[in-house]
Amino acid sequence: MALISNIIITVGVMCSWHHAHAAGIAGMVLTVGMAVDANVLIYERIREELAKGKSMRGALDAGYSRAFGTIFDSHVTTLISSIILIFMARAPSRASRHADHRVAASLFTALVVTRLMFN
Repeated sequence: MALISNIIITVGVMCSWHHAHAAGIAGMVLTVGMAVDANVLIYERIREELAKGKSMRGALDAGYSRAFGTIFDSHVTTLISSIILIFMARAPSRASRHADHRVAASLFTALVVTRLMFN
């Protein structure tokens, strides 16, 4: 559900800004990969907490807390890379100019949508 939400948000923003072209779609594929990575990280942290004997609620809280720093760091790093590409890239490859909404959608769906579903 989080990945579907991510794709809907990303495609919606791309279409509203008239940026639904091949480079934008390629960026979306990378963003989905980041979202999958974030979700796997969260679920692994939750699984580790459950293996320690915590209750489901405690494992959820601890899992999200432990995964937040890593997920936030990876998204900020991606955002910094895309900002650098904005200024360094040639005109045809400037799809990274719109990476900010893709990174934000990925971060939002990984941390907020999945947490809402668990709650």
